[in-house]
This record gives sequence, structure tokens and C-alpha cells, in this order.
Amino acid sequence: LILRNVVLPCVLTDRKQHQTSGTNEADNTQIVSEMYEVFAKENARAASQANYQEGKALNEKYYSDGHSDWTYYNSDYYYQCNDTNAALRESVRKMTEKWELDGIDCDEIEANSSLTLDGGFDFNSIWNSDFRNQVGRSSLAKESTIPPENFKMFFKEQVTSFTEENKFNGNLKITIGKSNFDLDVPFQTLRTGSEGEIRNVWDLMEDYYSDTKDNSKVKNFL
Repeated sequence: LILRNVVLPCVLTDRKQHQTSGTNEADNTQIVSEMYEVFAKENARAASQANYQEGKALNEKYYSDGHSDWTYYNSDYYYQCNDTNAALRESVRKMTEKWELDGIDCDEIEANSSLTLDGGFDFNSIWNSDFRNQVGRSSLAKESTIPPENFKMFFKEQVTSFTEENKFNGNLKITIGKSNFDLDVPFQTLRTGSEGEIRNVWDLMEDYYSDTKDNSKVKNFL
């Protein structure tokens, strides 16, 4: 996203407007900083929402139900989010140079932002906010971990009925490049849902996906 010849009629400070000449360095610094903060946050939210809608469509395709007991992760959105964020940062750099402003630190803007109730400015932290903090169904142990390219994971918590022993199966579908995996995920829980089990995806995958240096990125992410 490249911004050129932007007209700067006003700047927002504590939600109040005041006029600016367009040549005031402090005003212009604030304008550029706030533009980055808002656009970068909306970029991450848009990537997360696109991922969610794709997962919702897959749930309806595979199981024909509207239940929310599913998780979906598509690394394409991680990389698209990063690419757009990099473009925004480059725009900030160019605007800073053109208007001869002091350096604007995008990392500092993100660190001090108030727009973090739903995660940070990256795809993984918003994904965790959606599926861990709100739904409590899946989580990334380390949000800074880089996913493999062309990686997709769809998890459905319950696809079979409870047995007398309170056991049931979930289903895990994973695509890594051209390889597809479709795994049962056994669970045992109380019918009240007050107790449950936690499964690590790599533990489920390791018998199907060889542990070599070539797939260390996959293992580290899972």
C-alpha cells in the first residue's frame, strides 16, 4: 500500500479535532503514526477474518452443520498479513523521508497501542485470541513461531457420539504442500464437559510425517 500526495486537513488527538497546516512536524508525525497503527491493525484483523470464514465454509462442507466446535489455520493468511505489514512500514518510511520527520518506530507503535484486546498486529496473536482466548479449543504455544508455507489445518472437535466410557473422536485434516493427512483424534471427557484432554498436533502427526531436518519447520510449528 503506497500513499502519495495525501491531503492532511486535521489530526485526531484524544478524539478531538484541531486544524493543522500540513507542515507542522509534530502533527504530521502523529498522523503518519496513527495511520500506520489503524491500517496495520485492520490488516491483521482482515487476515484473521478471511481465515475464519474459510474455516467456517469447510466445516459446512465436511459436516453440514453450524456447530462452532472447529479450528482452522491457513498459513497463506499469515504470509499475506506479513507482506502487507511490510508494505505499510515501507510507506511510513517514504512518508517520513518526504516530510522530513523524525524516524517513526513502527515496533514501538505496536507495543504501545491500545488496539490489542483481540491480539496484536500479527496473524498468529489474533488467531490465538479467536481460538484460544474466546473459544478455548486450540492454541499456539508460541505466537512468534513461523508456520510452514502451504500449510492448512482443520480440526473438528467431535465427529462421533459419546461411548459408554465417555469417549469420542475428533477429526484433524492437515495439508502440507502436496501432502494431505486425515487423522482421528481420540478424546475422553465427562459429558458435562468439565474435564477434557489436550492433544499436541505433532504427537498425532509424528507417525505419519517423518522427523527429518527437512521438516523441522513443520515440527517446530506443530
